[in-house]
Amino acid sequence: MQIPYRITAHSGCEGTPRDSKESILKALELRADAVEVDVRRAGDGTLVISHDHKESYSGMLSLQQAMELVAEDGRIGINCDLKESDIAMDALQMAQKFGIGKDRFIISGSLSPAMLRTNAQISKQCTIYLNLEELMGDILSIPPGQTEAHLWEAVHNRVQDVSAYLSDIVRIFRDLGAYALNLPYSPLTLPCFELAPEIPLSAWTINELSLMEKLVAMGVMNLTTLQVKLAMDLREKNQ
Repeated sequence: MQIPYRITAHSGCEGTPRDSKESILKALELRADAVEVDVRRAGDGTLVISHDHKESYSGMLSLQQAMELVAEDGRIGINCDLKESDIAMDALQMAQKFGIGKDRFIISGSLSPAMLRTNAQISKQCTIYLNLEELMGDILSIPPGQTEAHLWEAVHNRVQDVSAYLSDIVRIFRDLGAYALNLPYSPLTLPCFELAPEIPLSAWTINELSLMEKLVAMGVMNLTTLQVKLAMDLREKNQ
């Protein structure tokens, strides 16, 4: 049976520690469609699972260890939410090493349109959930390579209503070969959800049942959530 929408387990789902092996194992247990991990590069070059920048990543789960769990499962996808802008190719190479193909390897986060234009291999070999703030940064000519928080701040400072940019969003999204537009649900982003009939939308981080139901009715293709069981129960009910 074809599923009506995907469910991605956010890092730290169901009360597990964020950036942990336990979080991935819980996503596997609940049979989420994908698990989200935040990825950074440590000082020694290792890709590690960490939402926040740290002086030391000693003891942190590595992306290799996360990939091993995903590869062993053979079903679940992995969404690498990049927290740095220059690690996409390294993450892709690691996924290929573990035999995780495009249908299960997702990249989101700090991946700019400029990077996708100069590295066509990324969109050809990865499923791209293109973050709205990265796309808006491109439209507004905000220099790429900023942190997610700084980029959102820059977008908020320049735009109060994204309605005027919807046609540009769709055009650039399609030109880049992205799979889904990745965005939070907020007053600023609300007009973008009107695009659900035109382009696939991935919404994060959606934890309340009423909002899940609303977004599903609007036609989103992916819900990223801490409340995986709640989302899975809703999908089963809808089916």
